[in-house]
Amino acid sequence: MLEEFGRDLTTLAAMGALEPLIGRAQEIKRLIEILTLEGKSNPVLIGPPGVGKTCIVEGLAQYIAAGNVPDKLKGKRIFQIDFAAITSGTIYRGMLEERIEKVINELVESQNTILFIDELHLLTHTYSTGHFDLANYLKPYLARGDFPVIGATTEAEFKRDLEERDPALARRFIKVKVGEPPRDELKLLLSRLGKRFGARYHIVVPEYTIDQIIALADQYIKDRYFPDKAIDLMKEAMAEKRFGEERDRSRRDLTLLEPIIGREIGCIERGDFAALEAALAAWDDEKKQFFDTALTVEDVASLISRRTGAVVGDKQLDEVTSRLRKLTEAFQTNIIGQTRTKEAILGAFKMLGAGIRKPNKPIGSFLFLGPSGTGKTETAKTIATAFFGEERRLIRFDMSEFYDDHTMARLVGSPPGYIGSDEDGLLVKLMNQNPFSVVLFDEIEKADPKLFDIFLQMLDEGYVKDMKGNTASFKDALIIITSNVGTHNYAGLDQAEFEKKFDAIQAKVLEELKRSVRPEIINRIEHIIPFAPFTKEELRAVFRKLAAESARRIFEQKGIQYTVSAAAVDLAVEIGYDPQFGARPMRREVQKLEELIAEAVLDRLIAARDKVIVEVQDRKYVLKKVYE
Repeated sequence: MLEEFGRDLTTLAAMGALEPLIGRAQEIKRLIEILTLEGKSNPVLIGPPGVGKTCIVEGLAQYIAAGNVPDKLKGKRIFQIDFAAITSGTIYRGMLEERIEKVINELVESQNTILFIDELHLLTHTYSTGHFDLANYLKPYLARGDFPVIGATTEAEFKRDLEERDPALARRFIKVKVGEPPRDELKLLLSRLGKRFGARYHIVVPEYTIDQIIALADQYIKDRYFPDKAIDLMKEAMAEKRFGEERDRSRRDLTLLEPIIGREIGCIERGDFAALEAALAAWDDEKKQFFDTALTVEDVASLISRRTGAVVGDKQLDEVTSRLRKLTEAFQTNIIGQTRTKEAILGAFKMLGAGIRKPNKPIGSFLFLGPSGTGKTETAKTIATAFFGEERRLIRFDMSEFYDDHTMARLVGSPPGYIGSDEDGLLVKLMNQNPFSVVLFDEIEKADPKLFDIFLQMLDEGYVKDMKGNTASFKDALIIITSNVGTHNYAGLDQAEFEKKFDAIQAKVLEELKRSVRPEIINRIEHIIPFAPFTKEELRAVFRKLAAESARRIFEQKGIQYTVSAAAVDLAVEIGYDPQFGARPMRREVQKLEELIAEAVLDRLIAARDKVIVEVQDRKYVLKKVYE
């Protein structure tokens, strides 16, 4: 009955069908100690997904098969049960209970079987139907020690589904913590798997490449665990390299085969079979260099770069130069004015490209000061799109949402014992998903002062820890913090006056900012930049840009083309110019144009394929059709 619903790991180990276990001596020793206890002898392996919990159980099966266990465990077999197979086809009431009872009776009678249940937490809900509760059915057997059970699950699932939902079941098990393997064991594992995968893909993985796979996976893949993430990275890089070279390889292989086949045919024609055998043996020795390719660090770096958007590998200089060119063009198009800000940001990325960076620091940290509408958020969006590849690389936090202890818990997680303590903090979670990104903290002065400790870690050490101990790296992120504090010191000044008094304004703003933000935070920020007010000419450029975006959208939606005359631009700037409000009034003026077009569409004055121009009459916007 057991063989029908699972697999015998000890038999597979004796046949050599299981991957040899590397390391994990302490975990194996702990399992053996628990399994040899009298009475309750049920270990449960607890650790993050991907650290190799199932492999440890398979390793124990290999120990048993080799006889390297105490006498009490010799002759035992480890059987991994498949509950999906047991439940499948049980369409009538009683069928599932009958199968389970037969399996349990066989386990009790055999006296030499250790049951292995992967994803142990599923016992408490997946198989608890309205008429049969498997967890409660197993408890008496576990308490008496009729047969040992090895479980495997994660810390969070064990706590949620066993300790909280069914503490009686949790008490039947003894925890064995499983973490990520040491680096030397990980390297040995990857080396062995590299040879096995390499035979399939005809690719050799050098030792130096394995070291870099570990380093790159550790730096850029933060939401998974070793060894799983390193193995997947290596396999994906090998498959991609093999697929990419398949066409060229086939052409090259055919060319190489011609002289080899010619020699062999010549030996056959001469009847020189000894020479033929020698030629075949030589081909066996030489074919590896013809067909096998080495997996390089650049192959792995290119894969990481495409997956995360990060700048990785030997082509870093060329890649950053290309992205800087795109960012410069985007700044010219999207960000009007603010020359000082653009130069500081481009300087930070130039240091990244040249490889001249402070260790364990973000790419750059900026404090943008200025009133609403001067382009602080738009600058962050432009950087995310042009340099980091897409706007979703912008992680934005409105700091006014984190004003006390309870709301702050959303960002860094709740302390142990509080509601939500089993959930990851939002900051760490989002950063691990997108380690190469722009992180925008909007209006920092509105946050709870306790939150500033996070910035000390982030700006000084390049990482942040949440309440669960999870860590997020900010070494490949650009940090932008914004604030409106002190803007009254230059409210109403035009750009010429602002530039003339810049040093005095910056000093006053910083002095006022220190009353809201701790000085040690300010001292760790690399660039503190007050955003300059717009000139009238810059506002004209802003209005033209917004009007062009509006015209493009209306053409896509309604097929109507509209343009704006110079007089309309002058009127918009005249109405909307106010150094205190930046570019926001220009958006309102563009909205007036859209409302004018909407009114004309409803009155059936214009329709699809019409062309109109916005003119000025009696200091009001008017639409005029353009006839060709």
